[in-house]
Amino acid sequence: MKHAISTYLYQCIQMVMVVTMAFMISTVSRSSSIAIALSIGIMFAGTSIVGFLSQYKWAKYYLFENTDLTQYLNGAPNIVGMSLSFSVKVIILYFVIFNVCTWLVFRKKDVTA
Repeated sequence: MKHAISTYLYQCIQMVMVVTMAFMISTVSRSSSIAIALSIGIMFAGTSIVGFLSQYKWAKYYLFENTDLTQYLNGAPNIVGMSLSFSVKVIILYFVIFNVCTWLVFRKKDVTA
């Protein structure tokens, strides 16, 4: 039961990040349909891209490499040297960047149009 709850909570982090990214894309592009399509496409492609990028050292900073926190339940991260605390820090950094970009673009928009 504890493992199921942990898995569910770890997967919720990925959902929050995809929604935050969709919100940012929606604000920047003014199109919610483009935002939804891009976010879902990036999410599905992101898990495939992780396998290709895992051979590079910089891949540990890739968003979708870090949003899959279930890799730490098994004790074997995809890239050697990654830890749960590192992934949480990277996720928080992306979350802040997405929200700052959203806020800056939203403040400059003419919302009356």
